[in-house]
Amino acid sequence: FVTTGDLFTMPNGQTVGMAAGLQWRRDEATVEIDDTSNAGGFSFIFGGTDWDGKENTYAAFLEFAIPVTDTLELQLAGRYEKFDEIDEDSFDPKLTAMWRANDSLTLRGSVGTSYRVGSLLQTYGFSTQLINIADPFSGAA
Repeated sequence: FVTTGDLFTMPNGQTVGMAAGLQWRRDEATVEIDDTSNAGGFSFIFGGTDWDGKENTYAAFLEFAIPVTDTLELQLAGRYEKFDEIDEDSFDPKLTAMWRANDSLTLRGSVGTSYRVGSLLQTYGFSTQLINIADPFSGAA
């Protein structure tokens, strides 16, 4: 669910905008490895095991676009997420400023935080992959 709109007009005649939303996301996976890999039947890799996992994530966000002047705009945002199966939550704010010095130059900067959970494979399973790795300077493995 997402809604957007204008909140009010600033004294400079520009409008403050807002966006708000709610989200529910369900990720799930089931992986069945072949019997030989399950039994560790390959001497050159560790094999793997069957696994399944799911993750329900609930989120809410709110964002404001504030035209301070004709050349300066601020954006203020925040996002809250709750990850059920791993019993974690996160609140991540963000502040962005954009200044249009002239028609040819715009400066933009932002500061904020973020949080990312591991994939279902990273959280519930594992996989062994053989990759050739070499030092780019010496060529040694």
